[in-house]
Amino acid sequence: MDALSSSPRKRYKVIRDGTDEFLMQGSLHEMEITQARAGQVATHKAKLNARQSLGKGGSILAIDALHKIKVKTRKDAEEKLQKAKAKITHAENKAKEDLRVLGVAARKAEKERRRFITEYQGILGAHIPPEKWIPIRDPQKDPTPTEREALRANQSLYDELARVQQEYNALQSEDPTLFTGIPIDPAILEEEQQFRIQTKRGLSVIQLDSDEDRADGSRSDACKEEDDMVSSPPQSVVSIDSIAQNADFVKFNDEIHN
Repeated sequence: MDALSSSPRKRYKVIRDGTDEFLMQGSLHEMEITQARAGQVATHKAKLNARQSLGKGGSILAIDALHKIKVKTRKDAEEKLQKAKAKITHAENKAKEDLRVLGVAARKAEKERRRFITEYQGILGAHIPPEKWIPIRDPQKDPTPTEREALRANQSLYDELARVQQEYNALQSEDPTLFTGIPIDPAILEEEQQFRIQTKRGLSVIQLDSDEDRADGSRSDACKEEDDMVSSPPQSVVSIDSIAQNADFVKFNDEIHN
């Protein structure tokens, strides 16, 4: 730096300061881009997690989409119902196990009481405490109303089960409004159902009604003949052109082999 004159030194300082400022701005810009990208990725993941996918790619009929929604919704409702029942079963089993433990302890104490009386009753002058003459009740075999009530789960679990059961029963209906908030015209579902039936059966009779037919309901003999031609299956699916092409191919093939 000492070798440089004042003018080059100032120019170097200006360039150095400008370069440092530019690099600092570039680093800040890179950090902003990284944060923005991370935010976009998080938002996209949240949308994917919140979205319920019905199928992958392609088009889908309204009746098929509604059927998939019904299956998924009913499956979720059934799982909730099973979980609610499992919670009650777990609570009741735990209460029964607690009562069984008390019963085991009571039977053990009763056995010890009887042994004590048998042992000291034959000894002359032996004193048996009055409480030893009182039988010990087995709470498992002879529960009190309070102990019997304790075998039930918490009332909130039964209320939750009743609510989930009601929702499950309601979803067994075929009402589309229970499964989607999108209004669907029943006529569209009926048309798609007929389309599905015809698709499964294959090609069927195609009936075309003209405006005159719809007006008077009469049909001419020519139209009836056309209907017979449409409804009757073709005698062969091989056209004359295809036969000629196959003949040329056979001829060409024979020439190659010869």
